[in-house]
Amino acid sequence: MATKIATNKFRVHSVNKFIDSVQSTTNSNSYYVFAARANVFDNEASPPAVTDSIDEIHYNIYDEMLFGKRVANNDVTAMIRRVDWQSGNTFTQWTDTLTSLDEKNFYCVSQEGANYYVFKCLDNNNNTSANDQPLFSETSAEDSFYQTNDGYVWKYMYTISSSNWSKFATSSYVPVIIDSDVTANAVSGTIDLINLNSGGLRYDAYANGTILVAAVGGDTTKFNLATGTQTLSNSSDFYNTSVIYIRSGTGAGQVRTIDDYTVSGSTYQITVNTAFTTLPDITSVFEIRPQIAISGDGTGALAIANINTSANSISKIEMINVGSGYSYANITISSNTTEIITAANLTPIISPFGGHGSDVKNELIAKYVGISATFANNESGTIPTTNDYRKIGLLKDPLFANVAINLTQSVASSFVDGETVIQYVPQASNTLIRSFNYTLARYQTLGIESNTGFSVSDSISFEDKSGTVLEANTSEMKIRLDADSSIFATSDKIGDGTITRTISSVSQANPATVVTSNAHGISNASSIVFYGLDGTALDYDSAPTTYYARVTNTTAFQVYTDSGLSTTFDNSANTAATTGYVTIGSAVTNVTSAAYTHTGLNDPIEGYDDAGNRFGMIPSTGTDLPLTMLAYYNGSSVAFTQNTTAFTLTGKTLAPASDTAKAEIYTSVEAPLTADYVGRSSGIISSRSGKTLQVANVSGTFETDFVLKGLTSGTEATIDTLGSSFNTFNQTTQITAQIISTGDSGGGIANTGFVLDDPVTHSNGATGRIFAISNTITRAISSVSIAANTIITTSSAHGYANGQSVTFTGLNGSAINSANTYWLQTVNSTAFYLYNDVALSTPFDNSANSAANTGIVMSSGIGSTGNSSFRTFYINNIEGDFTDSGTFMSDTTSATVSITESIAPDLVDNTGEILYLENVIAIERANDQSEKIKIIFEY
Repeated sequence: MATKIATNKFRVHSVNKFIDSVQSTTNSNSYYVFAARANVFDNEASPPAVTDSIDEIHYNIYDEMLFGKRVANNDVTAMIRRVDWQSGNTFTQWTDTLTSLDEKNFYCVSQEGANYYVFKCLDNNNNTSANDQPLFSETSAEDSFYQTNDGYVWKYMYTISSSNWSKFATSSYVPVIIDSDVTANAVSGTIDLINLNSGGLRYDAYANGTILVAAVGGDTTKFNLATGTQTLSNSSDFYNTSVIYIRSGTGAGQVRTIDDYTVSGSTYQITVNTAFTTLPDITSVFEIRPQIAISGDGTGALAIANINTSANSISKIEMINVGSGYSYANITISSNTTEIITAANLTPIISPFGGHGSDVKNELIAKYVGISATFANNESGTIPTTNDYRKIGLLKDPLFANVAINLTQSVASSFVDGETVIQYVPQASNTLIRSFNYTLARYQTLGIESNTGFSVSDSISFEDKSGTVLEANTSEMKIRLDADSSIFATSDKIGDGTITRTISSVSQANPATVVTSNAHGISNASSIVFYGLDGTALDYDSAPTTYYARVTNTTAFQVYTDSGLSTTFDNSANTAATTGYVTIGSAVTNVTSAAYTHTGLNDPIEGYDDAGNRFGMIPSTGTDLPLTMLAYYNGSSVAFTQNTTAFTLTGKTLAPASDTAKAEIYTSVEAPLTADYVGRSSGIISSRSGKTLQVANVSGTFETDFVLKGLTSGTEATIDTLGSSFNTFNQTTQITAQIISTGDSGGGIANTGFVLDDPVTHSNGATGRIFAISNTITRAISSVSIAANTIITTSSAHGYANGQSVTFTGLNGSAINSANTYWLQTVNSTAFYLYNDVALSTPFDNSANSAANTGIVMSSGIGSTGNSSFRTFYINNIEGDFTDSGTFMSDTTSATVSITESIAPDLVDNTGEILYLENVIAIERANDQSEKIKIIFEY
């Protein structure tokens, strides 16, 4: 028996850490999906198993490695097992006591249209099969649960778009895509389900029907009932301690305990423990059921019992409110009956900490990482598109062998050969203390008729308008409107509470009934005051009397003089009223003027902001720090002036209906010392000239516009362009060669005499295999002239023809752009003019720029074949050195070439870590296709 366990949370934590290491901007980790092995397996239809020997996962794989592509931030995700919704399947009901969750089908993936939706099963209807598909169109992120017609209860967790499905999903796994709305609406400690372990016997106290008379004799706790299909008992007290649930009609969804049940002739009357918030009426359909009392450390959970009327047992517990904050709960069932009851046995199921949907990865056991990378054709000319590959893998943190870094200024000579350079980001000298945000449309200054009780921080309201008092005196107040409120206007009647309503009538009766023009929102026994009444004996002067409300419906209430609602206000001997105002505060006043607070040219902005912080230049810590400030107008930085209590946006005319303003207060004290470079991207300078550094053993990735810093010389310079991309690598050796002999057959690829995977031997004894042959010819550049008609000179015969297009990389000078295509006109076998157009009419003008003496030029479309033609050979599985000059020959056909140029693999051999390796059935490359590689691994 296991006495210790690595929890699923540890596995999910490991997944998150891996994803963070891919996506982080503060470390140098770089991951590459790679392709390897061009030569065939012994059994192509059944690739051999991968072993974890050092020979296979290190030495051999580096020899076989062909090319790779960097894993981007959006190429990695957490994954879960794929559990499709299928009619007839029985899904496992989630509970807080369920073990081995990672092996249970307690969720499903439901396709609706082009997208896929993940639902968690909260109730499987007593372990029955599902036959009604859960659909997102029938629920939302805000719903705590969602019931289908088959009795299953689901919780929507997240959506997988069709694009994410295509990118990551496999036959066994699907991605986790966090839905922020689900997370935001999660409620911790809910009781979403009460399991019925046994239904018990003799639960006879049940009935249904409709409300016959509401608020009998004006008492909102008394109701006369009309019986329904489940007949009311003729015995008084029979339903005492049971509950009444309003199933439909006015007041639907409310539950109250029955304190007293009396039968008098044909009158069935109940008295409930407290008045309903919304008073039921004759449209209300009720059910009487045993009381389900839930106790624990949370609040708000409410449930009713459904009855099997054949056995008089409990058939199901229906949650009316799931509550919140529970970590434990106990259930008690109460039902008044003269018979001995065999008690039902119930178990509350409490949501995971944080609530369903608060932590989807942990809730659904996302212990898998999914990586999806696409080799798109030739990846802008950086990887070959011929031949095939039989291995895929994941490589972490390789070193790039040789990267040309072009600087914005000619300061390369200030660095030192052999010194380490880092990608440097100077630390900000300012630390943000606080920002103040003002949505100007939310600030009003109101003139008021009198101030009989309004104070700073009071809530104020009138109908659907509401806000907070920021400043107040006897005749004026400054307010901040609530975010969803419209603006106050002259003649509005504001009360110092969250509810102020217009009265349409006050009855001439005992008790007086007040009717409001809109739903009042007032609760039973709320304190109220009146203003501006045109009749009645109700007090509404400058020091109004406090009254109390007994709610009769959404737009009416009766008036009482005491909080216990025992003494009615008698208006029967007085006049009625047809106008006036009521508030749940203690004062009402008339608005005599209303205007925006911040408006016009150079108007100072001061006081409390949207978040309730008062603008000031004193740090919240109270320490005497040196301070500075930045100001923004509609998101843009602007000039300003400020003092300790206000700031002014210089020259700006504030239009409060649309404008925003922000002030950011900083301390100018230097932040604590931290590493002064991001990502720890680094390399070693191998050569330097003009604006260009050649950097070897590059760790991480350099980026344009960042600062490069030499750790020996201290020199700093800004990166302008990079001679190579860190997004891909080509791990074959690229050799430009002239064909000496096409060998025995004279055939092969483009009549070169060589074939794919052909074993070859260098004149120095090194061996390798042909991975690809290209008509793209690569040449090293020895000079770029400073001239109006620039001349490019190559270090060996270029083999180019007039009108060919060329591209460049790694230049250490000139204005030639590595992203552009140019055209050439030959001068001789090692030189050519450069033009901007295919017609060779516009020479490239480098007269105002610097020269260059390093770099690479590439051109394709060499038309000649056979002997003396030039080709580029991609060699892999090399043992020895193929970068030497000399020749190499096919071991099978004796075809021979003379090497003119060579480019070493992009990566330093044997660097980085192989994290994943898989043998696959051969994948063939082509110019017009892409291959999507999906890697799934489990923690």
